[in-house]
Amino acid sequence: MNIVLISRTQEKLEKVAQEIRGQYEVETDIVRADFTDGRPIYDNIRKHLEGKEVGILVNNVGVVGSIPCLFKDAPEDDIWALLNVNSAAVPAMIKLVLPGMMARRKGAIVNISSMAGSFPLPLLQIYCGTKVNNYSRTCDIPVITFSDFLLFFNYFSLRLQEDSAYMVGT
Repeated sequence: MNIVLISRTQEKLEKVAQEIRGQYEVETDIVRADFTDGRPIYDNIRKHLEGKEVGILVNNVGVVGSIPCLFKDAPEDDIWALLNVNSAAVPAMIKLVLPGMMARRKGAIVNISSMAGSFPLPLLQIYCGTKVNNYSRTCDIPVITFSDFLLFFNYFSLRLQEDSAYMVGT
């Protein structure tokens, strides 16, 4: 299985690609894309994926923004970044690869999200509201009934809790 890595940081992409090639002896392709830029990035991603049979899509992109804060204090740029990354990226990436998976009648899509998308949290309302947990759940039924070989998995990332001073257990 070969791997296409998509991220905003070229240096990190190159480093991870090299590590994967060295450890697993697979081909890697990298695509630099900043998901905060929204819709314009998907044409470039589509071009990079042309002719490739994507068997597994792992959606793991996410941003927190300058939170926690009251909604009235949230910078507008943060709101758009949260929407573009946390809300739009998952369905946009699925839209790019799902037709090929359905044609081949096989594939897997893994959406990694946050538990914060499952319930409201004070001062995190924008972040919680932009997570696509319910989108992932609603995709399960229609796609699985189309093909027994096409599954959506929903995982939740704990990294936010590990990295954020605001998510310290008490």
